[in-house]
Amino acid sequence: MPDMRPLRRLTLALSFVLAACAAVGQDAEDKPFLSGPEVEDTRPGLVEDSFGSTAMGKERLGAMAAIPSQDLRKIIGSMRGDEADSAIRLSQEQYLIVRDLTREFETERRAWMREHREELSGLYSAAGMPMPTERSDRLRSGGLDEQARRRPAPEGEERNMMEPVSPEGARRAPGAQRQARGEGPEASQERTPPTPEQEAARQKLREFMQKGPNTGDLQRQIYAELTGEQQAYIDSEVLRLAEERADAREQRKIDERLKDRREKQGEAGAEDRRARALNAIDWDAVLPSDGTVRLDALPERFRQRLENVEPAQQRQLLERLRDRQKG
Repeated sequence: MPDMRPLRRLTLALSFVLAACAAVGQDAEDKPFLSGPEVEDTRPGLVEDSFGSTAMGKERLGAMAAIPSQDLRKIIGSMRGDEADSAIRLSQEQYLIVRDLTREFETERRAWMREHREELSGLYSAAGMPMPTERSDRLRSGGLDEQARRRPAPEGEERNMMEPVSPEGARRAPGAQRQARGEGPEASQERTPPTPEQEAARQKLREFMQKGPNTGDLQRQIYAELTGEQQAYIDSEVLRLAEERADAREQRKIDERLKDRREKQGEAGAEDRRARALNAIDWDAVLPSDGTVRLDALPERFRQRLENVEPAQQRQLLERLRDRQKG
């Protein structure tokens, strides 16, 4: 009968190894062995709670500090009025609460920005970004002033989340806001990436802004007043808007690459046409040995450019062109 002791010792050793792996790989919270290193999550709870359960949410919104204010403003606005589905429509009480929360937040934010205007101005300037203009308080005790309600907000100003958008403002806002964010067609042609110094200043600006009134706190307060269906509607709309922006960014990149390719092909084509035109010139006919210049022996495009030039200069220019071609 073969000796089974070596096999038993090997089995026992493997058992100890597996037990050690299990002890190391699982902490008091029973985390998986392959879960990766601990990383501090600095995101507001709203983002994690709302978007952490879906793969797309984690991928697209997991790193966001808060829902973009313009998105939340747009979505909240769509939840008002008879056009909104009854399941997600804001009640009058909810509307008043959200409006008051928004007003209070914006009042605190304006006061904080006024208090730190000098530091903010320096950071915005160093970051190569325009300083946001402060919005005048256009809300009256009984609601919006009628003239202010009809007047579109100046560029760069934040609109109250609960303030209706006038038809003029609705038509004007998208293009103006895209251009202000560097997303319009004109801006895409001129947009240049920030320098390392500007990128560092932008990081400092983000860190400094976190010291002020927190948009994530406002959004958590608003969510506390909403039903589960309303929260789910906002979550889905935020994801949809984020995907639309990502698609638009990709399309802009594709358009820019195609434009660059067309420009390069156009430049190369122009060079080829110019080279072919030069090769077609009979220099002996254009510059005869008697010292004269025969413009009629040139292709039309060269002839037109030289017709108003003095004869002596014509010969000098043509001799240089000939020497460059032959050289």
